[in-house]
Amino acid sequence: MSALAEIGLGPGVLICDTDFFVRSFLPGLTLKYMPLPDLEHWLPEVLKAIDRMCGSGIFHTDPNAGNVIIDKHAKKIGFIDSEIPARIRTERTLSDEDRRFCHERLLYTLSRDWMNRGLPSSTMKQKILSGAYNYYNSTPCGLLTPQRAVDLLTGKEIQTGIPK
Repeated sequence: MSALAEIGLGPGVLICDTDFFVRSFLPGLTLKYMPLPDLEHWLPEVLKAIDRMCGSGIFHTDPNAGNVIIDKHAKKIGFIDSEIPARIRTERTLSDEDRRFCHERLLYTLSRDWMNRGLPSSTMKQKILSGAYNYYNSTPCGLLTPQRAVDLLTGKEIQTGIPK
């Protein structure tokens, strides 16, 4: 239950009992409500944090934009609402399918949030899309094509289902 806290990406468990648990507080603002100029800066960092989380063998079942906390002052990223982040393998690595789901879930939920908040200006939208495109263009893992990332962010594509 404290797997995310162990790698500095989530709240620690303060109390754990049979019927409840209490986690520590993470200050900051969710990615969902972050001002768009800040989102331009933080999105590539959040994508790196997802890679770090998955690289540690942690599968977050719902890494949506409302479950990512950014503390701009401390320059920290945290994930919340991970109920039971599952460590899938003892060698601390996830399958590409698991990792792809985590990335797609975040990008897809950001596109939904944009539609609910009103789309950003074309200039700001282009900066955010370019940041995602450049991130996936520069990472050798090949989880998502840069165009798929853009299509998820613009709502042209939907995310794949949660891996079994």
